[in-house]
Amino acid sequence: KTADPLIDAVVLADDRLVVAGSNGDLRVLSTADGRQIAKQTLPAPTWDGMAIARGRLYYATQDGRLLCLGK
Repeated sequence: KTADPLIDAVVLADDRLVVAGSNGDLRVLSTADGRQIAKQTLPAPTWDGMAIARGRLYYATQDGRLLCLGK
């Protein structure tokens, strides 16, 4: 059995919690009931390397890139 990945970054936006793991799994969870709304695999994030502004998620990777996801 492999260990669960560590959580490296978390950001709260309205009724959604965005969580990024050290393995690159990005998950969007409902704060109302905890259900998973979306999941995407990205490069591993830097520690605490996410921010949300104007409907976009800014995601800093361990290899030095800044990704912009959203509208």
